[in-house]
Amino acid sequence: MNAPATIRPVFTTTTYLTRGHTEREIEVAIDYTFDGADFEITEARDLTEGRELTDWEWESCEDAVAGVCEQAFAEWVADRGEYLRDAAEDRRIAA
Repeated sequence: MNAPATIRPVFTTTTYLTRGHTEREIEVAIDYTFDGADFEITEARDLTEGRELTDWEWESCEDAVAGVCEQAFAEWVADRGEYLRDAAEDRRIAA
């Protein structure tokens, strides 16, 4: 028998970083997954200049995700619980 698949929702957050010696501010969109314990960045996009991110900018993205992932996951769990309750109620009414 196959074990049920673990749900790993994908979240998106936006952060602002400074780039270069002139410290230009860039906007970065970050997609990541989080399972309640560990996060993984799946993509980070420079929305301002469209350039590749440096290693330092990637580290800053990791810091940004670490600061928001637990709250985003908690909200997702609450929303999912509400969705499942509503779906069960709909099935009960339809029966």
